[in-house]
Amino acid sequence: MSSSRAFSVGLASSCRKYPVIKKFFNPIIRDSKNFTVRMQGDVIQKRWSHYKAAVLKEIGKELEILERSRPKLKETEVRIKVHCCAVNVADTLVCSGKYDQEPKLPFIPGYEFSGEVLETGSKVKNLSVGDKVIGLNKDTFSAMATECLSEERDLWKIPQDIAFDSAAALVDSYATVLIAARRANLREGDTVLVTVAAGGLGLAAVDLASNLFNAKVIGACDTEDKTSILREKGAFCTINYSKKDIVKAVMKETDNQGVKIVF
Repeated sequence: MSSSRAFSVGLASSCRKYPVIKKFFNPIIRDSKNFTVRMQGDVIQKRWSHYKAAVLKEIGKELEILERSRPKLKETEVRIKVHCCAVNVADTLVCSGKYDQEPKLPFIPGYEFSGEVLETGSKVKNLSVGDKVIGLNKDTFSAMATECLSEERDLWKIPQDIAFDSAAALVDSYATVLIAARRANLREGDTVLVTVAAGGLGLAAVDLASNLFNAKVIGACDTEDKTSILREKGAFCTINYSKKDIVKAVMKETDNQGVKIVF
């Protein structure tokens, strides 16, 4: 499957689940044709001069699938062949004009993504052509395209056996939790309370705290049907805060010791 087709399929699933996404990203699903590359004899030109991207030309309007000229690579940048791009809440906020910074139009969304290194700048030290990576283009976005540029500091190598779609979906949530856990000096055996644990960040927190740090996790949510999900992720205890006082429940489960970290 081509990267443009894989990108389209992933967005189609998101659009069915979240109508607000459909408003902006439907054009990507409608135009999922493979790219046509020029031929010289039997040689495919690997580095063509244009690429396709989902472009926002006016705030609040649908994205348009357009060809863009390939930008020149800076010495600290990496050119990535984008395999999958997640739809982050930041993307929808930018497209609807509700982000804290107004984008310079035309604008290409795409905050978190996975892909393959195509080219590296002269000062890039830790990445090579062919490396499989995940990225957070927190300043430039631009990953809703067949390729994008990223600073080396915003990219991380991933194992070859991790699927691109799974990797793209993990970047923002799991990175946020990992940074928080390290800043809080989370250690094996610590007790952690994860509030709103059934959301994207919450599930990532339960998963990492339980399975990476070997902490004891209490997961709090608002319905009984979500508690089984939290236990599957590794929570040893769950609290339905719509029915129980969360403070009293936590103190009871910890023999009045409380928790070290609240996420």
